[in-house]
Amino acid sequence: TCFNITADNITLDGSGYSINGDKGIGDYGVIAVGRTNVTVKNLNISNFSRGIRLEITNNSLIFNNTLINNLDNGIGLYQFGTGIKIINNKVSLNKDGLYIVANNNTIQDNTLDSNLLRGIFLEAVTTNTIKDNIILGSGGDGILIFGGYNNEISGGIVNGSLGHAIR
Repeated sequence: TCFNITADNITLDGSGYSINGDKGIGDYGVIAVGRTNVTVKNLNISNFSRGIRLEITNNSLIFNNTLINNLDNGIGLYQFGTGIKIINNKVSLNKDGLYIVANNNTIQDNTLDSNLLRGIFLEAVTTNTIKDNIILGSGGDGILIFGGYNNEISGGIVNGSLGHAIR
């Protein structure tokens, strides 16, 4: 793991720099667990097990990052994280671009291209807003919602997925 955020009210501004892992299992580019008001921005993250993982983390921002070729997912929200905004990221060549197991979050203006399974995978979640994203060439579904309710999808483009555009 390259960055482990262990305090609240932290901004990690990569200023366009890159971090590169070795695809080790359980290895993260950035991880925050049990935090509030975390911002991760302007960072290029590649070759980790997971690029960015927020778990039990609230009211946070993932903005303007590039996540390429991570073994599992580019960005993952897990276990009760709420109020997280994922905005203007470029996410390509990961297993899943975004993997969301958290409620009441916003996913907006991202480009998800050529992810191996799904562009966005929401699992048993509610009240997430997915707006104006571009999802291209997913190996499976562009967007998969597996359980949950009151998730809103609007605007954007889903094209070239080998599975369904939205399921």
